[in-house]
Amino acid sequence: MKVNNNNIEGYFNVIDISKPTHEYYRYYSDTGTICNQQLNVLVDSDSLELPNVDFVNNSLEAFGKCEKYEYYHLSRKLWAITLRYGIGVFPESLVNISLPIDGSYYIFTAPSFNCVDPASLTYQITPLEYSLDRISAVFEIIPSHNFYLYDSPSCSAPFPGILCGASLPRPYGIVIVMSIALTKSITTLTTPFNLTITTNVGHLVQVPVIPRYTVGPVDMSFLSNSQSPPRGYTMPVSDGYYYPSSATFDIVFSDPSQVNIITSTSSGYIMYPLIPVLGNQKDGLKFIDSPISNGFSSSQRSYLLANASQAINFTYICNSSLLIQQSPLPNKPEFLVYEFNDTMSIYSMTFTISQISYPLRFRYQLEEIRNTKFEYRIPAPFGYTVTQAIQQFTIPMNDIKHKDIVSFIFQQDSEGSDSSRYNLSNIIIQSDYIQPIIYNISYKKVSPQSYLVTLNLYDEDSGIEWISFKDQLFGSNTLVDGTIHNGTFVFETFELIPESDLTAAQYFQYRDLYVADGAWNTFGDEFKVYNVYDDKIHLFPKNPFSNKFVTAENFTRFEFIPNIIDTTNGEVNVSLVFNLTTDGLLDKNNNLVMSLLLSTWSPFYIMSWGQLNITSTSYFHPIDQLFRIDFTVPQYTNNITASYGFTHLLLSPIQTSLVEKFGLKASLEINSNNSMDHLPPYFESIIIPTSPTNGLIEYEFTIIDLVNGFENGSIEIKSSISPIPFVFHFDQSTLVSGGTPYNSTYRFNITIDESTCNSHTLSIGYTKLVDKAGWTSEYKRQRLSQTDPIQKIGYFNPFYYLINQLPTLITTINCNPSFIDLFPPTILSFNVSKKILNVGSNDRYISIDLEITDGAGVGIFNNYTPTVYLWGNQGEWLSVNPSLPTTDSLIFSYDIIVPHGFGVNGILLSVYGLRDKQENLDGYSSTRLCSQGFQCMINTTYSTDIPNISNVTNLYSYPNYVPVSSDDEVITIRGRGFGDDPSKLIATLVYQDGEQQHTILWVHHIIAFIQYNPRRAVPNKPVFVELIRVGQGGNFLSVYPKILPAPIVPPPPPPYIPKPIPCSSSPSASINCTGNGVCTVGDGCRCNNGWSGFFCESTIINVDRPTFNQTSPMVDIIVNNTNSHTVIRSIISVVAIRELTMDDQVFKEYRPKNWILNITTPDINNNNNSIVMNYQTQLLNISTIVNVTIEWFAIASQVEFANQTIQIPATSTKVSIGISSYPFNSYTNTLQVIMKTSVEAEYESKCTSKEYGGDSDKDIEWMKLSIDDKSLFGQFIKRGVIDNDQISTINNEIVTDFIDNDSVQQSNSSFSTTYIGLNIPIFFTSVQLDPNFVHLIDVDNKVGTSIESTCKGSDEKGLSMGKIAGIVVGCIVGAAIGVALTIYLTRRHRERKLDRNTQLKLQRVSQQMSR
Repeated sequence: MKVNNNNIEGYFNVIDISKPTHEYYRYYSDTGTICNQQLNVLVDSDSLELPNVDFVNNSLEAFGKCEKYEYYHLSRKLWAITLRYGIGVFPESLVNISLPIDGSYYIFTAPSFNCVDPASLTYQITPLEYSLDRISAVFEIIPSHNFYLYDSPSCSAPFPGILCGASLPRPYGIVIVMSIALTKSITTLTTPFNLTITTNVGHLVQVPVIPRYTVGPVDMSFLSNSQSPPRGYTMPVSDGYYYPSSATFDIVFSDPSQVNIITSTSSGYIMYPLIPVLGNQKDGLKFIDSPISNGFSSSQRSYLLANASQAINFTYICNSSLLIQQSPLPNKPEFLVYEFNDTMSIYSMTFTISQISYPLRFRYQLEEIRNTKFEYRIPAPFGYTVTQAIQQFTIPMNDIKHKDIVSFIFQQDSEGSDSSRYNLSNIIIQSDYIQPIIYNISYKKVSPQSYLVTLNLYDEDSGIEWISFKDQLFGSNTLVDGTIHNGTFVFETFELIPESDLTAAQYFQYRDLYVADGAWNTFGDEFKVYNVYDDKIHLFPKNPFSNKFVTAENFTRFEFIPNIIDTTNGEVNVSLVFNLTTDGLLDKNNNLVMSLLLSTWSPFYIMSWGQLNITSTSYFHPIDQLFRIDFTVPQYTNNITASYGFTHLLLSPIQTSLVEKFGLKASLEINSNNSMDHLPPYFESIIIPTSPTNGLIEYEFTIIDLVNGFENGSIEIKSSISPIPFVFHFDQSTLVSGGTPYNSTYRFNITIDESTCNSHTLSIGYTKLVDKAGWTSEYKRQRLSQTDPIQKIGYFNPFYYLINQLPTLITTINCNPSFIDLFPPTILSFNVSKKILNVGSNDRYISIDLEITDGAGVGIFNNYTPTVYLWGNQGEWLSVNPSLPTTDSLIFSYDIIVPHGFGVNGILLSVYGLRDKQENLDGYSSTRLCSQGFQCMINTTYSTDIPNISNVTNLYSYPNYVPVSSDDEVITIRGRGFGDDPSKLIATLVYQDGEQQHTILWVHHIIAFIQYNPRRAVPNKPVFVELIRVGQGGNFLSVYPKILPAPIVPPPPPPYIPKPIPCSSSPSASINCTGNGVCTVGDGCRCNNGWSGFFCESTIINVDRPTFNQTSPMVDIIVNNTNSHTVIRSIISVVAIRELTMDDQVFKEYRPKNWILNITTPDINNNNNSIVMNYQTQLLNISTIVNVTIEWFAIASQVEFANQTIQIPATSTKVSIGISSYPFNSYTNTLQVIMKTSVEAEYESKCTSKEYGGDSDKDIEWMKLSIDDKSLFGQFIKRGVIDNDQISTINNEIVTDFIDNDSVQQSNSSFSTTYIGLNIPIFFTSVQLDPNFVHLIDVDNKVGTSIESTCKGSDEKGLSMGKIAGIVVGCIVGAAIGVALTIYLTRRHRERKLDRNTQLKLQRVSQQMSR
């Protein structure tokens, strides 16, 4: 017993109290509080009562309550304590926990808490994102304070007939997503209105909604409509199966650009809009309303045109009346008998069943834990025996140790109202009642959608049996180390229900984990707590996917390529390329799943129309150096701007934000001259005889799909006396010659021996048709449970036009057998090659020989062979057909490789499908095999230290030109038995040209990340991937590499579009070109002789020939005074060439050091003082040639470049730079040439300054480096010639991140330097640029947009001079040779924070985990 704070002995012992686990808003009317904190209290207590919880200071507006509890073994318990607060700041407070039974208590200190008033919050509201249906929209409300609402907010609109709903996107989320489902067209609203968002904690937000259109809808012409089933016909349906019933409407609109919304009503309520599936806006559209008929007797709907501001005024079009007749459910199965083999611990329960028309399923579970169950859906003939009028089904079970385990057999009803159960309490003696212990739990994210769960578990008695994690069941074959009594269990789990999709209430009630032992004693984690038998509370680690929300802010690039497509002549491939921020929280989103809506309209409940979506996942492309999502838009798609999103909800506010951020390239516009076709295939005619002709039943089906064309399909023909259907496929083997994909006939037949068979009927069962675009129609698809996804159901009935003929499409077979065979075939021998199998080894082969007989019966059913079943009690099963089935033989051989980890508790064997010609059907359950002396079970062992590879992902074949180093990519190997020590594993890949051992970057029992060389992997040739564990052997898997998709072809650089160049520094200036030049249209000022500058504001002088450098492209221009003394030195040089990524990070940098110089002296107007210096080099490790030409002009000249004439003053110097073809690492990268310019005074000057002009530092047009009144002026011509003939826009920028190791001198009053980057877009052969530089003397005011100065004291004097020489610098691409130096390489936009090799390995693993 624990002594409390007041030294009074209590009735309970407090072990530990957790920190607050949840904080949320929820209003409680009894206390008036809205803020809540939840804490867990771990105690030992014999009391079954919940404690009282009270604040010691009862003057506080704070209250406590024990909400829930959990009982564990003996006296250990966990209490969930909720502390409730009013608005305000609360200090640390004493809280008393007491038991009513005897008044014992414990006092602890609650932490301080700030309950923020919701009314004080401000909100950011994102733009409305409209779906293409114009009746659905979504936006976000982002509060200024992070808070978590327990209950979802409500949303109301001012108009009748407009509904909106609000949801919470994630626990502790800062974003509320509001989804608006308007049941009338937004096109009918032409004035703004407000939506009101309220919560139960008393605050509200008014959200203004601006209608999408300001003009109401236009007129329409109603052509025709139809419905299926047709009027007056009652369609029979069976519960648990889908029978799509539909109404269609053909409509033409007067204005194709604005199509009206047609909505349906039912029982006075406005329902969902009709969906267009065929046609186009110009010629007319076919709409479909497709309720899924299942479980109701009729569906009467009216259809209205949404062309009024109020729903009650919608224009009536027509109505439909679909009559449905619900077939009665079959009688419940009746328990007949159970069999028990004590030696093998095998059970079987046999039930008598009343129908065999539909598949059965069975499961077993604990009565009190309904969501932890092993359910089996094994197709017939498993479990069936049919002899004359007796129909039975047998359920196997083994190794059951809990008295409350219940077995169920289910028929049609997904709710189980026609199911039966059997409780094993009367045959099970339970001895183990102690729950398992979870010693530790950890998570490791290994892919964008999955993570590893590692559990250290203990159960002394019966051992660990199974684990349920987020409703996903895992068996004891997840053991990786130790034993089932004390071991480590690892499994990979996928986020089927992400926490981000749970409401607050669901989050608190959601149990992540159940662990059960062999007696099915379970430990659950309702309180997110594990290891409750320790001396402190252990909370579950944070889910790696607790935050999956992606916003536009996470993207640094987002572009559809192409973003405008035309599907007139065929389907079009589109790639979405993007980059994301490197925020660790968003690493999981590097591989995003995108849903793209192809339909022009969609209902709010997208899941019902999931087939209208394209879903695709991104991957990293090593050439593009971007993430890509590749998808194909079908040919027959209507003119739309596609809607897309990156969550399970298609409606997402991200699209509007992305378009706002990245422009129209974030939008996909689909154009087509075709009609859309989302209408699936259907039957035009069916010919089925009512009886056989000469023992033959011939079926004939004509299938229509006029636009996309029919692709494939299948149909079941079901027998009234056998659970085994005939299955036929609509393919080339059944196609009647002369057909086309648009109109084709298929024919097949069934042979009947009327002299031996029993009389029966044949009818149509499950049917599925698919066209070439993937649109699917289905009939009689079974829905096995309420959780089966609806979105995968075909929304159109293939028998749409023939539904009333279905009752007549029954063939009756009247047989006249010479005698009645009352006995099915039997087994003569059943031999299994192994009695014990190590299912953790790599030798899991077994063979089975079976011999059967029908004795004096009618003989074995033609072309049908028995099936051998292997069954495990953790949800696994395996059906095996004979290796070489023959028609007449009664001896069958089965070759089986048992899956790894299959049946760790033993493998039960059974044989079913012993079928004769009178449809007597028998089978041998495991207990029956045992009782008749045959082997009925394979005992199993399970090794956990032998590597076994189950699959390999991300193995690519790269072409040789991909810039990737050897052993620099990563594959993911999944399997078991890997261990967690890379040093004990050997990874070898056998390529077509030989084998190579590769580095193991990371391994954890069931997943390993291995480096490999993708250039050695050959397309369409296997690579053998082998893992060997030292001392334990290994395993290999043959894998065909994926072929790397072609890189994105970059669009051509944008053409140069000249813009008017101003002729004065101010629009209000009265004199152009400072009076020293002529203003020309488009080219700005053309200065008079002796003047220069952007506005001819400065003078120039002549200078002598410059001094040049012998080893690098650098000129030293010396300006002398009248006494021939040097006063100014100007240096212009090329110092670096850099490849930049799309986000301006340096990928590679070259600093040329070794150049070859060639000097020529051309004859320019007989002036022999001119000189040309040509410097050439080759960049390191690549073939790119750089050519720098420095030319000094003795007299004034003109240069033609990019359709422009450039004036070159006398005695000036021109620098041209040339670069040949360059191997860009990514088509999104650019090249940057860095030029260094400087001026230095040889006297005590007063000031130096830098002055720039242009739109920004990233887009400059001119610059000046000045010493006193003397300047080096550079004018940048914003045009270049790409690949010889493309004149494109060029941007130039001031470079501030370049570290010049050759110059440490900083700018001062006598020295000024700057670095200019000439940014070159991607090119393939060449590029030409041409900026200009001139020395000037300023005689006008400063005119730049950016000025920085460095000066001495104002009383200092410097030497003045009247004139300075001019220099002109240009850049022209040419060819040269030489050597350059590669400075460094940054890999995939990531910062270097660790040692290079270690960092690269970690980066590759991180990228691999995101694939």
